[in-house]
Amino acid sequence: MSTVIRLARHGRKKLPFYHVVAADKRQARNGRYIEQLGHFDPLAEGKGKWVVSNDRLSHWLSVGAEPSDRVITFLMAEGLGSDRQRKKWQAAIDRRKALYASRKAEADAKKAAEAKAAADEAAAAEAEAAAEAPAEEAAAEEAKAE
Repeated sequence: MSTVIRLARHGRKKLPFYHVVAADKRQARNGRYIEQLGHFDPLAEGKGKWVVSNDRLSHWLSVGAEPSDRVITFLMAEGLGSDRQRKKWQAAIDRRKALYASRKAEADAKKAAEAKAAADEAAAAEAEAAAEAPAEEAAAEEAKAE
């Protein structure tokens, strides 16, 4: 059974509140969990924002539970986990950032290519229209001369 430490959303619309839980990876985000380790209140200020049982969290990390990306940021900020775990987590964060940056670069390049293609198409249509216009004017002038 692969175990993950993640946030389970609770609260109501526009007032989020999260439980920090150890859960089976196959369960839904807000589904069944093994143990509740604490909570996270993004709207709170001060020490009540992130409350977690450090001994239970350490236990789950020691038995191989993988924290989610968001939980990793909290753990890094709190200084929890061994040096080896923090290096592993930082590498995971760096890989995720690199992936997002490459996807953004690909999307920007695609958007730029589409804009260039549209501009080239418009220029070609304009050139074609300009090439046809003098021929029509010349035919009109010949008709007037007769």
